[in-house]
Amino acid sequence: MNEPLFFRITSYNDAIAAFAAASGQDRPLALISPQTVLYAQGAAWFLSLCHQAATHFPQVPCTMIVDCADAAGYALAALDAGAPALALNARPAQARQRLQDIARQMGRTVYT
Repeated sequence: MNEPLFFRITSYNDAIAAFAAASGQDRPLALISPQTVLYAQGAAWFLSLCHQAATHFPQVPCTMIVDCADAAGYALAALDAGAPALALNARPAQARQRLQDIARQMGRTVYT
């Protein structure tokens, strides 16, 4: 399988463009939220936006990554909202490891 195309998206139009690019190159896609999405719209908004765009490109495998920056609390909220993957730089290391353990138990991925 080809390496995924990674896109940081901020809107539905961004998501559609990312899916179109991945489809045109026959590659999987990884959509990454802006860090600010957690403070403004929330992880559920980002996931919904991605799912809506994905309906137009069912042939494109897509991973949705919610970028939580260093916000451990928002990372838990993102997992609760159904985020399949997180980007997380939480400090101290124990907090990050604990979140990785929680995510792993839920079948989710944490990128650090």
